[in-house]
Amino acid sequence: MSTLTPQEQTTWMTRWSQTIWEYQQNGTWLPLPCTGKWFLLSAWNPHSQRLPLAVNEARDAVLVAELQARGIGMQRSRGRAADGSWSEDGWMISDYGTPDAAILHHDLLVRYGQLAGVGIDDGAVTLWWSGGN
Repeated sequence: MSTLTPQEQTTWMTRWSQTIWEYQQNGTWLPLPCTGKWFLLSAWNPHSQRLPLAVNEARDAVLVAELQARGIGMQRSRGRAADGSWSEDGWMISDYGTPDAAILHHDLLVRYGQLAGVGIDDGAVTLWWSGGN
């Protein structure tokens, strides 16, 4: 994946700052937890190119199999626009905050074609860029 320019990063940061981040618990979508260390990752829409739902679901199944094979705990998450014009499913994974986890997260972002992932550290939200920025 190519590295984003500072202007492109600013554009994406603005968009992501307006995103509503949620996770699913017992079939209900809830705001992200304010405690703990989590990382949000999606396999949907690589390189920000919208794909058909069936393709995104197939990519998601591959990501789930990889996370399960690695023994990583996960919970369904999503990012969505307030006006309902956009939604993207992903996973909230619990192995966040260690050097090994940071390497794994970067590798997963690159492998699944994502510009960034979302790190949560006791309520503080940070974008993790995949392009080394």
